[in-house]
Amino acid sequence: MTFKKTALLFLIILFLSFLARHSRIDDSFIYARYIANALSGRGLVFNAGEHVNALTSPLYSYILLLLSWMTRGNVLLAQSIISFLGMFGTAYLAERKFPYSGFVLATTAYFYSFLGMETTLFTFFIMLAMTLYIEKRYSWLPLALILLCLTRFEGGALLVVVAWRLYKERTLPKLYAYIPAAAVGISYLLLNHHWYGKYLPSSALAKIGQGFSGYWGKWPYGFLDGHLRIIDMFSYMAALFLCLFVAGVMCLKGAPFNKVAIPFLSILFLFYFGLNVPDYSWYFAPFVLLFFVYGTAAVTHIKQIRPWMLTACLFVQFVGSVSWVKHSSSVTALNYIAASDWIAHNTPENAKIESVETGNIGWYSHRYLIDVIGLTTPKNAIHLNHRDVTSWLAEDNPDYIVVHNPAWPWEKVAAESHQYKAVFNAYDVEVLKRQGL
Repeated sequence: MTFKKTALLFLIILFLSFLARHSRIDDSFIYARYIANALSGRGLVFNAGEHVNALTSPLYSYILLLLSWMTRGNVLLAQSIISFLGMFGTAYLAERKFPYSGFVLATTAYFYSFLGMETTLFTFFIMLAMTLYIEKRYSWLPLALILLCLTRFEGGALLVVVAWRLYKERTLPKLYAYIPAAAVGISYLLLNHHWYGKYLPSSALAKIGQGFSGYWGKWPYGFLDGHLRIIDMFSYMAALFLCLFVAGVMCLKGAPFNKVAIPFLSILFLFYFGLNVPDYSWYFAPFVLLFFVYGTAAVTHIKQIRPWMLTACLFVQFVGSVSWVKHSSSVTALNYIAASDWIAHNTPENAKIESVETGNIGWYSHRYLIDVIGLTTPKNAIHLNHRDVTSWLAEDNPDYIVVHNPAWPWEKVAAESHQYKAVFNAYDVEVLKRQGL
């Protein structure tokens, strides 16, 4: 890539990242609260004194902690920096291998929807591992793959595929290449066990339990439903995208990229689909990434298409993404923020609050938070796995509960309880207070 292309790519991503700086989903604030507690000396915990590991992206968490410390405690700014750098790294590597694909990714609004999450860091390490394999830079490959797995454990699918390809090709990395990777992996496990008493985060099992519960859709419609909604959203254009993907695969037939990308996508889909994992939209990032890369590869193989046509299409997509990102950034979780503000000003500091979504509530209220569905409260994840949506109320006995109106399935037991009374309403959210407080 030339310097001018790199600079333009950098500026496009910087501009869209700036526009999307307020576009944060609830889970991003779970990370933020962990980091804020760590910087305050309470340790890497969600609730002070409770060593529960709900950090499903360890590498993202550690980088976020470092950057937050460097920015003097500005956790949200640090999140924006990581999302920007991850997106730039992803687009840069894609553009190096497949011209125009980096600009297609950079101007795709989808990737700016998950500020504060590990999404673009994950896509960066996917592209990095594939690039190292294709360029036969095997010395760095084990470390890149272990960092990929520590960004999201599903990255293990690519590790398996690459390992198998290297074995088949009899081109395994030298022994010394495994030392940094082993050191990083073992250090992570030992630190986890030392601090949390377990080697792996509890939230990973909680997400699988959500799938088994069937509340996000009975198998096979849990994860699959998200794909169906995406297809429905694009209507007839979905068929075009699918055709471009297939054409791209055919254009790269026999290429090293195909040998790892297609098996990786297949294993990843079967993992999500088979376990009926909830269709959280950021889980689709590897599919969106590689579908767009393949689609671009197909288009650039059509001789009749001139560079100015691609540039014009990219400009239209950029304008559309600017509009979409500006709109999505303005649509904040006003219901949760209003409820959190009321809790912060009208409840004692030692009050116990319970909620289905704990990110915004925990970040803005600064209170002790219990998670109804178990991401940060593991025992409730076990209840959910067994479709028990009532036991949590008597067991936890919270002082205040944040519920929706109408109540979500897990909240109905609280909404129908005579022990709790609504004391605050904001949009579709209510705060219930336990009688006698």
